[in-house]
Amino acid sequence: MKFKMFKKIFEAVKFLVEIFRRIGKDNGLLTRELVEVKEIADIIFERLGKKIEALKAIEASVDEKIATFEKLNKTEMSVGHYSKSINGLEVESYRQHKIIALKQRGLKIDEIVNILDVPVGEVELILNLYLERFFNDNCSGA
Repeated sequence: MKFKMFKKIFEAVKFLVEIFRRIGKDNGLLTRELVEVKEIADIIFERLGKKIEALKAIEASVDEKIATFEKLNKTEMSVGHYSKSINGLEVESYRQHKIIALKQRGLKIDEIVNILDVPVGEVELILNLYLERFFNDNCSGA
């Protein structure tokens, strides 16, 4: 809204500067004032552009967090209560269960880290241990 108002003011100033140049009435003081106003308007537009870009970045970040939250919300609904085994393997803690359950639902490691607020290394370790136990238990009878 304000951006459009500043743009109209800027255009009006440019128009007035051009009129004074065409008519040839070089009123030194007025011309200098108009040039200064134009320079200030240029600075304001540059700052507004930077602020708009910053707001767009913030908006994108918020949208990303909303999407992650919605994914978590859907996952929370589907994970249900804590069970002591996943695919027949005993899970030692609720947090391990959540990590494995979220991974099984298709979430990426960085999404799991953001949702559960745990270190990346912990998530990777738990998933690697789970896969190792899963393969050992399922391949030992072969």
